[in-house]
Amino acid sequence: MSNFGGGRANRDKMRHQSRNHNNPPSLKLPLLSELDRRPIGSRPHIGVDYNLTGLLKHFKLPFLHRTPQKPTPAPKTELPVCAKRDEIKKAIQEHDVVCIVAPTGSGKTTMVPQFLEELGLQSMLLNPRRFATSEVASYGAMQKNEELGQSVGYRHGLGGASSPATTRMHATEAWFYGLQLHSPIPSDVIVIRDETHERTLHGALIDADFRMREARGDKINKRIYMSATPDIENFRREFPDAPIIQVDVRTFPVTEKQRGVSMAEDAMRYATQEGPVIVFLPGKKRIKELTAELALTKTKSNPPPRILPLHSDLPYEHQQATLLSYPESKIIPATNAAQTSITIPDLKAVVLSGKVRRIRLDNDGVETLTIEKISQAEYRQQSGRVGRTSPGVVINYGDPIEKLIAHASHEITRASLSGIALRLGAVGLTLGKINRYLGHDERISDFHSNLAYRELRHLRLWGSRGITDLGLKAAQLPAQPRLAKLLVRARELSQEHQVDITGLAIDVAAIVESRGIVYKEMQNLRGIAPAHGSDILFQMNLFHKALTTDPNLLAEGGISASRVERALNNRLTIRRKMGISDDITLPAIGALEAKLLQQAIIESWSDRAFQLKGVCDAGHFLYKPLAPTGDWVTVKREHTVMGGARLIVANRFNIEHEDDFGRITVEHQASFITKISDDHFELLERVRPDEFAGHYERGISDAFRPAPKEKKFPIKRNPRPQHGHYRDGRHKKR
Repeated sequence: MSNFGGGRANRDKMRHQSRNHNNPPSLKLPLLSELDRRPIGSRPHIGVDYNLTGLLKHFKLPFLHRTPQKPTPAPKTELPVCAKRDEIKKAIQEHDVVCIVAPTGSGKTTMVPQFLEELGLQSMLLNPRRFATSEVASYGAMQKNEELGQSVGYRHGLGGASSPATTRMHATEAWFYGLQLHSPIPSDVIVIRDETHERTLHGALIDADFRMREARGDKINKRIYMSATPDIENFRREFPDAPIIQVDVRTFPVTEKQRGVSMAEDAMRYATQEGPVIVFLPGKKRIKELTAELALTKTKSNPPPRILPLHSDLPYEHQQATLLSYPESKIIPATNAAQTSITIPDLKAVVLSGKVRRIRLDNDGVETLTIEKISQAEYRQQSGRVGRTSPGVVINYGDPIEKLIAHASHEITRASLSGIALRLGAVGLTLGKINRYLGHDERISDFHSNLAYRELRHLRLWGSRGITDLGLKAAQLPAQPRLAKLLVRARELSQEHQVDITGLAIDVAAIVESRGIVYKEMQNLRGIAPAHGSDILFQMNLFHKALTTDPNLLAEGGISASRVERALNNRLTIRRKMGISDDITLPAIGALEAKLLQQAIIESWSDRAFQLKGVCDAGHFLYKPLAPTGDWVTVKREHTVMGGARLIVANRFNIEHEDDFGRITVEHQASFITKISDDHFELLERVRPDEFAGHYERGISDAFRPAPKEKKFPIKRNPRPQHGHYRDGRHKKR
């Protein structure tokens, strides 16, 4: 627990107890919609509905126009899973559920949809991650020598490519679940769930939806479950009659070597001596640190190995570059995104940190990015990246496999469920109803469910009788509940004040969904754009600058090209869902527009209000929550332009840090800060959650309370007669 000082600060600190959003369009299969009939985009990962080529050229963004380097298709050799071709075909014809257990690199992800296509069946292959979804679809289209979006298509929250001829669809689990809630796919489409060992939130909800429909008597889809490291015992308990097809793969020996002085030195040594190396690390920060260490590590190789980081925030072309072969060796520092679905060829060694970052909720429902040990299933997935085409080496910096748990905890038991609860409420369901159909290790606890509905009640999206009218409007938008409320309120305020701020609110929501567009100190960019009393509005103005000015100048200051591109995708997705044309003009923002946007932001974060309490030794601002519960938060001076404001609303999150001795500390941070001016304080008190009634007013110290207006009272005469036996209004006893 952090210590922010003594006295009252510590007492307030000790009060605290220890401790995702794709709303797709309604499509009707066969795997297409009217929107899918447009020409296919030039960039596979952007796709038909999200072709930004002309838009980006208009906005002069050369750093978003890199020529994609597509991997050369591998020679057509018999993959190990092809030996089970007839058995898989027969099993899916005779059974409703089939399980395929095949090691990484056996070809199950690319070949099983082809087997179904040979039977004349349509398939929908589900994957947890966007990059793997678009990459596998692109590879499948390349194998068939056709453009992506013809017989092979894909869909996820940021784009897609499909057509009336699409028979093999690749989609993310989040996109598919949103589709199932409103417009279920035809029952003759085979659903393939890949990488089931990852135990994802939407994967559990998809299975629960199938069980619920089956209990209702509906005809449901046949399903195939695929993984290299499945929980066989759990699968047997769930589907006792389902066949389990084991794919044997001839692998080369993999030797676990003793670790050296550091991961950087081991990676450089084996990349120089053996060949390409992948290093699995917990998060982007650790990837940046290792990349810097590798740049300083001496090597005799000429040229030195190429360093290619891999994580979700990188542009698609940078992610795809890790799949290519180069004359020199390569080192790939990666998150666990590289442990499934995609195959990086010619890897000779893998370095395991033994750690992974996971999202968990604290007692107040605030997301905490924790550092945890990997599971045995993850260990096998990561070490299975080598030994496919030649002998491999594993260097483990974590605990030995026998000391690890078998499988990681299910994501549905530790992630925020407010967005899911809101979507379910829009179709007449609740988390309690869905809970009946979840697996035995996927059940949602009452505490976890209460956190979700408490957040929705705070936002006034949920009431005593269920979802509110405001909640119904918010549930239709492809954004998390807070941002969905922001968009709905922006539209209402636009109509009320005859000033259109909807487009500006969409840009704000797109930036927040992209986790911001600034990756360095925000203070360095302060002179480029106005802030209008808000970090979010400041980033929105930077976003507009990035679309109209010289991008090289902004990139040097800390604008992330990949996040700008992601914000553009989010922008188009939200605009189309709200029925707004894809207008490339940027709306102007004046004093009135800024004030109305601030009002919409304060209403959407009314339960996350803070008061400045001082500055710590490191120069960071310390804020105390106005709510009855919650942690103090730290606002780093260089990461904000609003730090030092006396009253703010902000997005809260916690990050765990590990030092060189393995000690874990928790940092409570706030982002996307908006200042609360005096004229907005009455608004905050009016829209605050009902259970905080009066607390905000009482919780603010007198130093920050607006000075009360002087009241003039009329002089009243004493009605009693002023006789001698009265003195000063008091009766004199005789």
